[in-house]
Amino acid sequence: MCILTACLVRADVVFALDASGSCGPENFQKQLDFLTDMAVGLNLRNSTNRMGLVSFADEGVLQFGLDSFNDTVGVVDGIAQPYL
Repeated sequence: MCILTACLVRADVVFALDASGSCGPENFQKQLDFLTDMAVGLNLRNSTNRMGLVSFADEGVLQFGLDSFNDTVGVVDGIAQPYL
């Protein structure tokens, strides 16, 4: 019987952030908080997991791609943005 004790799977995850006027500042901040929690939980590193972010209102805008940051700190800094 084989027991798997660790899972070494690579993940590339891209999130879509609602930046439309109907979202509102409070819900926008909730999204940023969620994205930050996800970035920390994914343990982001070039060799394992990567994260990208696209925001949308009238059209989609790439905020940062999968290769933009090498670690969680860079991604968290990239997530922090004002609600317009």
